[in-house]
Amino acid sequence: MAGCLLSSCQVTVHRRCSFFNKNGESKPHFQISRKMKFEIELGAFISRPVLHGNTINAKIAADHIFVYLLHNDWSARDIQAYEMPPLGPVHAKGFITTISPWIIKMIAYQSSPGWGLNTGDLTGSGTISSPAPEVKKGLGTYGCLLEVVAQKHKLPAVGGKPMSWLEDGDRLTIEGFFTTADGSKGGFGGLSSVVVSGPS
Repeated sequence: MAGCLLSSCQVTVHRRCSFFNKNGESKPHFQISRKMKFEIELGAFISRPVLHGNTINAKIAADHIFVYLLHNDWSARDIQAYEMPPLGPVHAKGFITTISPWIIKMIAYQSSPGWGLNTGDLTGSGTISSPAPEVKKGLGTYGCLLEVVAQKHKLPAVGGKPMSWLEDGDRLTIEGFFTTADGSKGGFGGLSSVVVSGPS
């Protein structure tokens, strides 16, 4: 996990290397990922633990949350496609998580199996997609780059070139805000990252 607590912070994200099949090849090779993607999530840090074997309900879940934050659950999609059957994502999702500089879900569901939660644990909501005037049937409103690609949604050009998977040198900034009942706005600060080639 990597994160920062300064509003000017920018995280460097190194592409993951692992085994996967490329261009229809039958044999996997150890190589660098070319299909890096983001997943916009809401995260929360746990303050009061939920002991192993115990559960809590939604009415008291907020008592166990220290703060909320923006959370980017990075993935290397080409590696993930190879790893999923039968292992699940290991190298594809286990290389970096970035969080917003200031940290402002429902914990009840996370505690329901009785596994416990510890002080300092970071939880993520899963991909949050934003409302949009036109939504194609299927995966929703593009809170993650895979949704965009799967829906064949055309993204705006970046630097005069069409955008698809994240390229080396791409800077991704995620910002989020909320409006209170009295109309005031609060935010999480920008979560900014630059993709570079190869492991650090």
